[in-house]
Amino acid sequence: MAYRSPDNRAMIADILARNGPLQHAEPVPAEVVALHEGRVPGLILDFWENHGIGELGDGLLKLCMPRMF
Repeated sequence: MAYRSPDNRAMIADILARNGPLQHAEPVPAEVVALHEGRVPGLILDFWENHGIGELGDGLLKLCMPRMF
């Protein structure tokens, strides 16, 4: 679980602490993360890489892949 920056690790920990664990989590394959490198903020890439996609805050926020929109 490598993070691009220590700040990202702290921000992700804060997000999860405030909104609870990721619900309905699905992993994001490394090749998908690599495909979005430079196109998606590092914080999002770190989140995908280390936690996957899913819902936060009892479904108020859904983290998904850009193509899922």
